[in-house]
Amino acid sequence: MAANNRKAIYYPTQDTAVIPYYDNAYKLLEAGLATKYSIDTATMTILQGHNSSIPKIIEKAHADRQLAQESTTLKREELAKGKKDIMRVFVKIVNDPAFEEADAEALGIRVHKIPTDYSTVKPIVTDVTILPDQIIFDWVKGALDGVIIESSFDNATWERIGTDMKSPFEDTRKNKSADKPENRYYRFRYLKNDTAVGLYCDVIKVNCDVV
Repeated sequence: MAANNRKAIYYPTQDTAVIPYYDNAYKLLEAGLATKYSIDTATMTILQGHNSSIPKIIEKAHADRQLAQESTTLKREELAKGKKDIMRVFVKIVNDPAFEEADAEALGIRVHKIPTDYSTVKPIVTDVTILPDQIIFDWVKGALDGVIIESSFDNATWERIGTDMKSPFEDTRKNKSADKPENRYYRFRYLKNDTAVGLYCDVIKVNCDVV
């Protein structure tokens, strides 16, 4: 049993995947796994709160993304706290003498990793936050080193505007015209050992009023 804790505990990186992952894990813990692994009532109450609030916080963040940064900040804090609390439970489970691998698979903390295909890997941008002074892009790093970011004003002529090794990427460029908004297009491509690999992500169109 001691070798079980050497396996990686999977936790999703995309907001939309967190909701069913967390709900499934919480319901299984509530149905009996919490008793089996001696997860106390106080911890279950904390997880219940996260399970209830994460969908609401994510929905609010997505609805308000063009209005203010507050909801996005709340979302990040809640996701970080939710991950911290449930990961503590999962670590306790995999180190418990009663641990069974089938429970880990049911909880969703085991995944079969597929080797990265550097010819087809494609960046995942999980969130775009439009603020008065910048545009923020949350992206998934995965097993890669970073991303290059290119931008265009016509979706035809592209300019490399940055390299990012840790999400999020912030575009703080001002509009070409100070008195009107403009359309911008973005695309990301992964980096491995300082070399661009794989495919560009789908083009992201942003109507911005960055002054």
